[in-house]
Amino acid sequence: MSKAGIQSNRGDGYQTLVALEWALTVLSDPEYQWLEVDSVTWLVDDVVIRQADGSKLCCQCKKNQTAFKAWSIADLSDELHKAKSLLANDGMASVRFYSRNNFGDLEALREFSTSYADESAYQANLGKAHQKTDAQLEKLLDQQAPKLSTYKFLSRTNFEVSPGLDRMQTLLHERLRRLVSNPLAAYDALWRRLDCLGMRVNGNGHNSASQHRLTKADLTDLLNQAGSMLTPSVDVMEVRASFQSTSAIGRTWRRDIGNERIPSPLVNNILAAIAAKQRSILLTGLPGSGKTCVMLALQDELERLAQTRSDLLPLFIQSREFADFATAQDRQAQGLSEQWVGKVARMAEDAHVVVVIDSLDVLSIAREHQVLTYFLAQIDQLLLIPNVTVTTACRDFDRHYDRRIAQRTWDKEFKCQPLDWETEITPLLDKLGIDASVTDAATRELICNPRELALYVELAQQGGSFNVVTSQALAQRYLVTVVQSNSALGDAAMQAIEAMASEMLRLRSLAVPKLRFSASQDTLRTLLSHNVLIEMQDGQLTFGHQTLLDVLVISGTERQGVSLNAFIQNLPPVPFVRPSIRSFIAQLATRDRREFRKQLRTVLTSTHAFHIRRLVAESFSEQVPQDDDWPLVRDLRARHREVFQVIYTQAIRPEWHYFWLKHLVPMLKDLRDVDGLTAHVHRVSQWKNDDAVGVVAYWVEVLTMEGVDKAQFVHSMAHGITQIHVNHSVALEPLLLILLKLPRQEHSFLGHALAHCMKVCNLDDAVLWHYVAGDISDEDVLEYHFGNKLHCQSHEFGHSHDKFLADRMQNSTALLDMAIASIEQWSQIKQSRYGYTSASYWSGFLHDTSYNDTHSQREFRHVDGERILLDAVESAVIHHANIHSDWWRKNRERLCSSAEGALRYFAILACTAAPASNLDAMGCLLCEKPLLQSDLAYELGTLMQGSFAQLDDAAQDAIQALILGLHQEDSDDPKYRPWMLKKQAQLILTIPCHLRSPTSQEVLNECEKSFWPVERQPDIGMRGGAVSAPFSFEVFLAASDDAVLRLLAHYNGYDRDSFDDFLVGGEQQVGRQLHEAASRQPTRFLRLLPMHWAQLSNRFRDDIMDGVADYLAHRHGNLQSQNGWTPVEEPDAAALAQHILDELERHPAHWHYNRAASNALQACAHVVQNTMSAERLVFLAIDFLTLREQIFTSEIAADWLTIGINMTRGHVVEALMIMATRLHENNLTWPELLVSTLRQFAADEHPAIRALILRRLPYLQSIQSDLGWELFDLAMQEGATGLWAMAEPCLYYAYHQKFDIVAPWLRRLYSDGQDTELETWGRISALAALSKQIDFSSFLSELISRNASQTWRGAASVWTHPGNMQQHRDQCLAGIQAGLNTSNPDAAAVARKCRSLFREKTPLVSVPTELIQRCFTVLEAETESAQREFYGFDAWLNATSTRDPMSALESTEIYLNYVRRVKPYLYDHENNLTQLLTRLFAQAEEQEELDGGAMLQRVVAVQDTLLALGVNGVNDWLKDAERP
Repeated sequence: MSKAGIQSNRGDGYQTLVALEWALTVLSDPEYQWLEVDSVTWLVDDVVIRQADGSKLCCQCKKNQTAFKAWSIADLSDELHKAKSLLANDGMASVRFYSRNNFGDLEALREFSTSYADESAYQANLGKAHQKTDAQLEKLLDQQAPKLSTYKFLSRTNFEVSPGLDRMQTLLHERLRRLVSNPLAAYDALWRRLDCLGMRVNGNGHNSASQHRLTKADLTDLLNQAGSMLTPSVDVMEVRASFQSTSAIGRTWRRDIGNERIPSPLVNNILAAIAAKQRSILLTGLPGSGKTCVMLALQDELERLAQTRSDLLPLFIQSREFADFATAQDRQAQGLSEQWVGKVARMAEDAHVVVVIDSLDVLSIAREHQVLTYFLAQIDQLLLIPNVTVTTACRDFDRHYDRRIAQRTWDKEFKCQPLDWETEITPLLDKLGIDASVTDAATRELICNPRELALYVELAQQGGSFNVVTSQALAQRYLVTVVQSNSALGDAAMQAIEAMASEMLRLRSLAVPKLRFSASQDTLRTLLSHNVLIEMQDGQLTFGHQTLLDVLVISGTERQGVSLNAFIQNLPPVPFVRPSIRSFIAQLATRDRREFRKQLRTVLTSTHAFHIRRLVAESFSEQVPQDDDWPLVRDLRARHREVFQVIYTQAIRPEWHYFWLKHLVPMLKDLRDVDGLTAHVHRVSQWKNDDAVGVVAYWVEVLTMEGVDKAQFVHSMAHGITQIHVNHSVALEPLLLILLKLPRQEHSFLGHALAHCMKVCNLDDAVLWHYVAGDISDEDVLEYHFGNKLHCQSHEFGHSHDKFLADRMQNSTALLDMAIASIEQWSQIKQSRYGYTSASYWSGFLHDTSYNDTHSQREFRHVDGERILLDAVESAVIHHANIHSDWWRKNRERLCSSAEGALRYFAILACTAAPASNLDAMGCLLCEKPLLQSDLAYELGTLMQGSFAQLDDAAQDAIQALILGLHQEDSDDPKYRPWMLKKQAQLILTIPCHLRSPTSQEVLNECEKSFWPVERQPDIGMRGGAVSAPFSFEVFLAASDDAVLRLLAHYNGYDRDSFDDFLVGGEQQVGRQLHEAASRQPTRFLRLLPMHWAQLSNRFRDDIMDGVADYLAHRHGNLQSQNGWTPVEEPDAAALAQHILDELERHPAHWHYNRAASNALQACAHVVQNTMSAERLVFLAIDFLTLREQIFTSEIAADWLTIGINMTRGHVVEALMIMATRLHENNLTWPELLVSTLRQFAADEHPAIRALILRRLPYLQSIQSDLGWELFDLAMQEGATGLWAMAEPCLYYAYHQKFDIVAPWLRRLYSDGQDTELETWGRISALAALSKQIDFSSFLSELISRNASQTWRGAASVWTHPGNMQQHRDQCLAGIQAGLNTSNPDAAAVARKCRSLFREKTPLVSVPTELIQRCFTVLEAETESAQREFYGFDAWLNATSTRDPMSALESTEIYLNYVRRVKPYLYDHENNLTQLLTRLFAQAEEQEELDGGAMLQRVVAVQDTLLALGVNGVNDWLKDAERP
């Protein structure tokens, strides 16, 4: 049925209103499950509703009776027949008729039937009027089998008369207001969705007949997405009171430090974001950084503002108070309403509701992990509600590593920064009378954390300022001062809180029930009063400072004499316990060193989880090593290398450097362990500024050893040199000199190191010059360029903008002398090669200097080593001339008389820059005739222009006489004389007018007769760039028609002069601008063709037609706008197409086989609106059937589609195919010749033309099936090589409904297909098997028989498609399993395709672990490393872990085993692996009691594997994952 037909049946929205009323019933009544609109299943199909008991109510909606009278049986005959058939065949169905007109006698009869309990009583009591109606109804019902009595029909049928449409809408709005929040948005969302279902389209206007059902969940989600919630109306005052009550929970948080509060600027920043109506705001920070204090201060300020603003309503939820409550009932008992989100939605109708949720990080580490999931789900719900802002807080760790938080986007994010010592901490300490001046750097860094500062202040107020290094030491001092020294507390209190700490560690919780406190109530009250303990809202106890936990745990173990090994054995190997282990080691290190080593050895050589041993090793590396520690370290290196490597890489204190030099290095030398010595070269680099002499000495020693690959160190050591401070520079020179002698790498820091040493070590410039030019040989000099042999690019010495060489050249005359001497030497080599040994001047390197900038015209310039070196010399020479240095005075004559053009050029520039002090030299230069006739004449003219007046009369006369005698060789030749005069004039022009001799002036006057105006210009020896039009298309748009014609006449046939019109285009470029103008003003320019045909060249005619065609292609085709294309006019498209066709018919001789004409036909095809125009287009297209185009391409790997769309006939084929579909869509008759013309093109000998037919054929097949498949047969009958890729869509769209047509083509493809063509067979056949068009087992047999990887690849692309996997999971898995079978030689092709299963996250595809194992096994056998990569699998594991953690764990174990064996590059992309660990640990801890810790042990093993593999970020995650 057409859309129009459906819409007509639906009665202009009446049906949608009825459906909307039932949708509200489905939403609100638990007895109803779903509804369908325009159902495709039941005969009575307008609206169908299913109840929980399985019964269905089928509604027929008839807006009005035609004459607006009561409905009769005859009026409803068709609908009654359908109702009767439905009721007779489905005992669970009932029918309801809806209309705005009453149902007259039929409704009266139905009402009468309800008074009788059975059919006999009904028949016995029928009156005359009812008897007539009953008889009519019985007659209608008896027309079709099966039989159904009128009584039974009426008992299951109802008739309902609706009010007017406006009244129906009003009633629905009133009902919605009672049911949902934001009722207007809810109404709009429901209306649009139900209306689309009735039209059988989705929200984008596409056909959606298959999606016609809405469940209760669908409707609820639809409301939520619209910002509405299913929630009853509320009492506003009651809700406000409820919010105040909830907001008071968990607010008794200590926010002062010494009874003073430090205001946070973040509060105002967050308030500004709230005022800007940002929807979601996240506050992050490190543990103890003050997040809760900021959130509490924010709530305080919001409540203050709300006192004077009724449009603002804050709600504070301290989520930590609900961390142990998994059910809504438990949370309600604690003070959080079960329907709190619904209440927020209702209140947001009239006020901006700000929901502040604190402490998501506490939920993340809580044992009840569902609580975090619950609150995140509520946040998602809140963010859909208009006028609601959610502000929440969590640790940095959770922001990055908890996938549930990390993958969310927030409108605004803020971060709690450490307190500023100068502006925040010092003023506070001064105010509290605490001396801040005595605190050292370590203490200052520690107490920049507010939590640590609070402890410090509390102690300092009692005993004055002090210094402390670690958080544990601070907490220990606190306990001694506050608890142990307090006579009311003492040892009894210590034992009680130690027991509490041990219990917390055992439970992995930060709070314990109050009943677990073992000391007296007086002791508890005292501890509470001193803030050592805090009583939470639920009555549980926690520590006032969380760092107390670890200190108390260690204190308890010491009291019981527990060893480190025993302590670890009693703990689960999870991140929660790591701070306690670290504290234990720190405490142990303060005791006897021998005992410390003994206990560490026991743990480090044990079988504890690797991350625990790694933690112990890291803690050891933080200590200052002692000589007696060497046996332990030595043994670890020998027998537990993985643990030793942790110590070796993590030890950063300088004391470890000396320890290694004293113990490790001698051992490595004795063992001749070259690898160890090499590794230590890199290791000691971190101490290069702590012990520069020792580090450099070690490097030098290694560089002098036998058997060491020294070249590998050049880069790293050179980089190290650049980072050594100036005050250590004395040690660098020997090392650098050694490095410079080693083979040089293409990219290294050696130049950087050299530049660094030149600046700080006063290194000899000869070293630098050898680095720059030491590789240049005589053969290199004779080459066109030095290539990369000259090492002076700016990046060699530092950043690309660094002018190191130029600066050094200015400041070092020694370097300058070496550079000039080398240039002279290179020049002599070149001179001798070209026979210029006695020349007084030759250009030499002149064209590699800045001279080339003046004497060339190029858009781009390449700066090579020669240019950089010569520029440095040039700037140095000019610098010395400007300051008239001794060097300049000594070398001026040498440069001014140099035979090398570059050096002579530098001398001229130097004299030009400082003329006053160089008049003698200038006089010599200007009096040298060969020089004045050389390529430096322009530069000499510039020199003369600035200094001529300063010369004496004799010099001036001599120079002018010399100029007048230049270029006299052919002066008698009249053709040559003007050019001679021009060259003389170029120099004469630089002489001031009043100083020119009469003869000189005569030369100028005569020259002007041939070259007017005479201007001084440099000779241009090289030009290059892109040719552009002489003007832009805007000129055409602004000009009159006459002006356009004159411009075109001027450029008609204009062949630009590549010398005089350099980079300025001619006819071709002007034509392009004409094209652009015509595309923007098509009607005007098209009109020029008939009016001024004879005045336009063939080229310009084509440009106009192409431009007009482009307009239609832009507006109605698929031509993408480039460079801001905007038309000047918007003509009627159909009329414009008519004018184009008129023109093509008017001048057939010109447009015959014309490419512009073919473009125009393709453009017109989009807008043809009648059969006559279509017929004209077909006639014009027929002309191109006989065109034969020469296409130069390889037919072996030809892309026929690309070739076709660039052919003239290709445009014509596109035009016919486009027009055919447009005519059908507009219900227009096809021209008589269209079909035969399409047949001829479909059978064309050129595959590219047939490829274009195939490209647009699927749609034509759907509307004209017979013709479509006839054209397909013609296109594919012969020479189908290379066409199957274009043919595949035709097969794809038909295999489901017309497999009888597709099957023969699949058989042909199976037998004849080659290479990638077989993928098409595999794909289409696999799809046919999914839809049961072919037998799946037979298909697998054919795959095995064909034995081609391409067939398997095609089939696997279907099986691994997420959508197919969802709908046909069993068959897809069976296919993949068969493909991965060990006996299948093409299993690798299937395995590679399987990787796509893991790249799509929506929907997430679950894959059996056995299949994953098989896939990795197959990939492991691949020989190419690139084929073994498995991109995206980590992200799939991460996503799977939230849905099925156990499956994710099993798959992770398989994957890591594969990684261990194959060793692909593995890194933690977007924190997927660490987020996976976070989720797996959460699940393992949750089921620890259930499985006895089995899953936890497996997760720890995964974590250890990732650590052992060196995956980036895992060690950082471990540290961050520790509890606050």
